[in-house]
Amino acid sequence: MTTMSNILEMDKSNLRAAMLLVVVALIPAIGVIIRQWHNRCKNRLPLPPSPPKASIISGHLPDVMRAAKEFRQHLLFDKWAKKYGEVYYVQIGPFRDYFINSDRAVRAIFDQASAQTAERPRWIVSSEQTANGMNLLLLSASNQTWKHQRKVTAVGLTSTQQAGAGLPFLHFETLKFINEIASDLAKGAKSQAIFQNIGRYTYSTFASQTFGLDIPTSDNPAIAYIHDTGTAQILGMLPGQWMVDIFPFLEKLPLIFKKWERDAKARHRRDYKWQNQSRMSTWAFLEAMLMFPEVCKKAQTFLDEVVGERVPVYDDIEKVPYIRCLMKEVWRWRPPVALGHPHVTTREIVYENYRIPKGARLHVNTWAIHHDPTRYEDLHRFMPEGYEGDTSTSGQSQQSAVSAGVSKRDHFAFGAGRRICKLAFPSTLRNSRITKSTSRPRIS
Repeated sequence: MTTMSNILEMDKSNLRAAMLLVVVALIPAIGVIIRQWHNRCKNRLPLPPSPPKASIISGHLPDVMRAAKEFRQHLLFDKWAKKYGEVYYVQIGPFRDYFINSDRAVRAIFDQASAQTAERPRWIVSSEQTANGMNLLLLSASNQTWKHQRKVTAVGLTSTQQAGAGLPFLHFETLKFINEIASDLAKGAKSQAIFQNIGRYTYSTFASQTFGLDIPTSDNPAIAYIHDTGTAQILGMLPGQWMVDIFPFLEKLPLIFKKWERDAKARHRRDYKWQNQSRMSTWAFLEAMLMFPEVCKKAQTFLDEVVGERVPVYDDIEKVPYIRCLMKEVWRWRPPVALGHPHVTTREIVYENYRIPKGARLHVNTWAIHHDPTRYEDLHRFMPEGYEGDTSTSGQSQQSAVSAGVSKRDHFAFGAGRRICKLAFPSTLRNSRITKSTSRPRIS
């Protein structure tokens, strides 16, 4: 018995000695690892600047959500851009959203480093629930559905040949739009349903070209459904909009507790999957013509010199440079989307003296770039003259929005395809008198 106790005691002593030797041996190794980690951190470039956080836990979420409630997020992000420069980040829960605020930074990060920044974030509400994972703009670049949709869209809709084939539909729907806004008052209505008319025109033009189906009247319930769903998807991508996108574990809750998912799926069931950018641009055009009647009169004068008594057609746009300037200014003055569709980095990238980590969410701060005093004078005035001499949207070139000379890009609102609103602008100017009434805007 005594012998057995002695053996156990010796084993314990040997075990303690062995453990002590292991600890002693590990101390230098741990020291080397700590030193290497410290040197690596010391030598790494810093992150871009960031506004003061409300707290360590909430980050900038309270400020961002407060601005979202007031529909003033674009003004908050513009304010921070002017204070913190070309790139800054905000902390939204566990995520850091990086805002790209200059044309130079857009080219470096999205064009030259496109292999590392082409991916899209995951949007639980906007993409997976509202769009049922079928919206091309919201899917990741590695998604097979995205690859298939992109190929079909490029071949069937956005190619030069298909754009030309769609012009008869565009001309017909534009004439119908002009007739609608003229007919409202003729039928005894107190005012025109301009917003509904623009919606019918925009969505019907797209549906006619794509599916061979039109939207015959402005009171069609599809218009409200399309607008509401498109708006919900766009708003759902704004920072801090949905808690489940900030804290994905909330997705595991039972459906009874997830009102956002029930609402999103209800929207999907009535969704026509069309966007509202052309509608917003047409509305912004009318707003500008009401606020700056001298621009409206000047544009009408130039247009009359070319088209005379006939109705404008798409080819007339190239012949009236001032109309092209006016279009560019509409997209600059009131970009249809204040923040570009977000991207995410697949590896760390460097811009100037800052690093942007892997997994960072990136936003082109379109509103801030379009209101950058180094690019434009008198930011809040509508001045098409600022684009005089710019022929980059002529018939020979539709690529000014993606020009390699980034300072020459006319806008950062969207691509440079044949936008529906392009024909709506000259047609409305040619056939309408846009004036203010004492109660609300009026077109006759």
